[in-house]
Amino acid sequence: MSESFRIELSSSPRLLQVVRAVVSQYGRLLALGEDETFRLKTAVDEACANVIRHSYGGDPGQPIVLTFTVSDDRLEILVRDFGTKPDPQRLKPQREDQAKPGGLGLPLILSVMDEVAYDLSPEKGSALRMVKYLRGRDGE
Repeated sequence: MSESFRIELSSSPRLLQVVRAVVSQYGRLLALGEDETFRLKTAVDEACANVIRHSYGGDPGQPIVLTFTVSDDRLEILVRDFGTKPDPQRLKPQREDQAKPGGLGLPLILSVMDEVAYDLSPEKGSALRMVKYLRGRDGE
C-alpha cells in the first residue's frame, strides 16, 4: 500500500516555513520520532533552499513541486523545479573542511537520507529524489 500527496509553492524563501511545518507534521503522522523528523525537515528545507538559491537565482515567483510518497518501508520525497539545471560537477559532495560557504547542503541531505539522486533529464529544471527507509519505526 502506498499513499502520496503533492504541494506546489512559489520559490519565496518565506514559504520554507510552510514546508518545514508540513514535513514536521508528516513526520509525526509517520511516527518517525522527534530527532528523525527534525533531520528530515532539515534535509527537505535545504533541498528547497538550494532550488531557490541555485535553480532560480533567488527569484521568488517560480514553482517548486514537492511530492511525498510513503509505502510500507519507505518515504520518497521528490523536489521538482523548472529553473537552471545544476552543474553535475557541483553535485559531488564536498568534505566539510573543503566546502565553500553555502556548500554543505548536499552533504547534509546525504547524511539524513538513505538514497539521493538527481534527475537532470527533464527539458527544464531538475528533480531531486530523496528516500528515507522507514524500517524500525514504532519498535518494528
